[in-house]
Amino acid sequence: MIFLNISGQYSNTIHRMDYGYWDELNSTIQAEPIHGLGPETRRLLASIGIKKGKEFKPDERMRTIRIDAAAIGSVTARALTACPADLRHYLYPGERVWTNPFIQGRYDFRLDGERLLDSRIYMHFYANGITPAMAIKNVDKGSKYTIACLDKHGHALDGGKT
Repeated sequence: MIFLNISGQYSNTIHRMDYGYWDELNSTIQAEPIHGLGPETRRLLASIGIKKGKEFKPDERMRTIRIDAAAIGSVTARALTACPADLRHYLYPGERVWTNPFIQGRYDFRLDGERLLDSRIYMHFYANGITPAMAIKNVDKGSKYTIACLDKHGHALDGGKT
């Protein structure tokens, strides 16, 4: 493992939310070992022209489709994070403010034989990395991740106000 000291240097960890997302994704696939991706994900990526060792060169029709897909995906991920539809994300019964992406502590996003897709999208839109320690109960130690994007009246928080 190589550790880089980026103190004092610009570093953007927010993924693109426009057509540039696809170029970013392709660059990552080309740069990283492929064995971390399962066959389903590899096939899905290949079906849209992203394959390890191959040039990513969509035609104009596919470029237009991907522009729309990036916009729709971005809005969907934001909505799933800010106001999850699955009530199991909410920490307190009857309120819709404080949330956590790990339903029943499932950092692997699997429960009862199903993939918790909304939870996985929520987590990976919200944060760049994940560890099992984020989802376990460690009373008096460790960290617990709770997120609120709305105030107690259900209005979106405004980053321009304190």
